[in-house]
Amino acid sequence: MVNVDAQSNLIWSALGVLQEACHNPEARNALIHTYKFGPVLTRLLSVQFTSEKRLRILNLLQDLTYGIRISWQEAHLPQLISMLTKWITGDDAELIPVSVGILVNLCYKNLPAVYTLMRAVDIKKFLKIILKLQKNNDHLRVQICKLLIILECVSGGVPDSEINTYVRTTCPTLIEGLRNRNASLMRHVVDFYKEILDNAKVSHILTSYPSYLTDLGGIIEILQSEESTMNTDCLVIIFDFFICVIGLAKTDLEPLFPQLLNFTLRWVRTDGVSTTALNLLTTIITQLSTLHLQTNSNNTADSVFEILDKQLDVSLQNSSQIFNNFIQLLLSLK
Repeated sequence: MVNVDAQSNLIWSALGVLQEACHNPEARNALIHTYKFGPVLTRLLSVQFTSEKRLRILNLLQDLTYGIRISWQEAHLPQLISMLTKWITGDDAELIPVSVGILVNLCYKNLPAVYTLMRAVDIKKFLKIILKLQKNNDHLRVQICKLLIILECVSGGVPDSEINTYVRTTCPTLIEGLRNRNASLMRHVVDFYKEILDNAKVSHILTSYPSYLTDLGGIIEILQSEESTMNTDCLVIIFDFFICVIGLAKTDLEPLFPQLLNFTLRWVRTDGVSTTALNLLTTIITQLSTLHLQTNSNNTADSVFEILDKQLDVSLQNSSQIFNNFIQLLLSLK
């Protein structure tokens, strides 16, 4: 990719290989943290391609910058951030969400990128522009809330009203991500949810949200209706989200446990999903035990253990630590 002309068909073949490799978590991790594609993709973005081709490069770059760590001022950063801010404030609606996503990836816990951004634009004016973009756009709202937190010294942080709006749109956005197989968007949503949950100033907004039962029920309905075509990357992210919400120990979620358990058990032997599925099962059983002690109710517990007795046919070859811990937990509860 460094040596081939940007207009060559080989470039697009290479981009296709990288995009496919990103579906494998270990490969994606290596591509982000070991192999540096930022400079070569920045060079490609500077070429006058069609909007469709540019969007393809940006989508790949969004995958290859998620969780990236930038310790020093890398040579391609000023050009890349300058292009991203130009597209974010431009007229091409298709380029705006993915450009914001890449900018958030670059700046998240990366001070060199933050400093580059603050030198590239009038940051207060830029923030006013992006705040207007998020209206009626749940995809952008997640990214922009995250950027406001990153730039808290300038933006003043995220108002409670914005967090409330974000929480209300979390599950609908995840459902849309499931339907469109948009794991990148879903990953941003769930990671931001975790970040708010860890923030002592605003976590109360998440814990007091009243509609988890309805919202999670809607997600479970989609999972069941589209199980045969389910994208495993998206499924892992959804399981991770369920672990977070169930961990809040809200008693009104108990009726969902049997239904969710039934679904999760069907995925405990699927490569790439099994560890998160077992984590979710462990969380459900742990919370059920806690809720049982608090309410002294056996109804849901009986249903859950009946399901486990019938369906827990996990192979004994699976001897991972999490599996052993799960079995020990079940034995102690029973």
